[in-house]
Amino acid sequence: MLGALILWSACLAAAAAGLVPRARWPGLLLLLGAVACAAIAVAEGSSPRSLDIVLQHPAFVGNQVESKDFLIETTDAPGYAWGLASALFCLVLSLTALAQLPARVPQLWPFLLAFGGIALALALEKLAAPAAVVAFRLHGACWLATIVAAVTLARSRPRLIAYAAVLLLVTTLIWLPAAVFGTLATHAQWGTSLDVHSVEFCAHRLARTPLTLQPGSTQQLWYLVWAPLLMVFPLVTWISAGGVGFLLMMAEREGGERTRAAARGVSR
Repeated sequence: MLGALILWSACLAAAAAGLVPRARWPGLLLLLGAVACAAIAVAEGSSPRSLDIVLQHPAFVGNQVESKDFLIETTDAPGYAWGLASALFCLVLSLTALAQLPARVPQLWPFLLAFGGIALALALEKLAAPAAVVAFRLHGACWLATIVAAVTLARSRPRLIAYAAVLLLVTTLIWLPAAVFGTLATHAQWGTSLDVHSVEFCAHRLARTPLTLQPGSTQQLWYLVWAPLLMVFPLVTWISAGGVGFLLMMAEREGGERTRAAARGVSR
């Protein structure tokens, strides 16, 4: 539980580094998170850990469609491994934040946060992290990264149609590595929750109709990897996170109009 709290706090601090790029406290919080994760790794020691990696997907249970846990693989790793991976994640983000990367190149920070979060989420599965820590999934990191991208884009005051189009492209690019890894993992049977080669009988997420999928087939990749990671999740993320940037953009425009109106009143 402590490890999960540290990771989510670190992810929030990384998002804050993008939202307030000139502040140093997010980088310092990330550095503190790295130290805490390293301490957890030392405390865990080398005793082996085991984890069942599952993929949650709708399936028919009797005559009802319910969310089912499909067992993908069982992984084993030394107890300290996931703590070291978490410490590395926090340390890299801390050093880049303290080096003022979010202020110098604000457009790159959302991608660093998202790609780092995706890599960490998959590493936690392969390194047999505790169940509470594995609950740190790539979806949260991608969503926070999109919020940072939306705010960064809104601050440039683009036209609304340009804002929507660019943010949709950025959101899709943020999710793209997960889709690419899921495709490769399925073909090569690498494991992790993005490896769907063993899911042959399930249900359509929306139509609730039965699906019979051949392992490694284009149909399997479409329903279980490409459609969710390149269409559904990016669209949901775009709508939810994009609303934050939209509200900021409208607030700044309203403030600008009030300032101009006040200036005209003074000039008269």
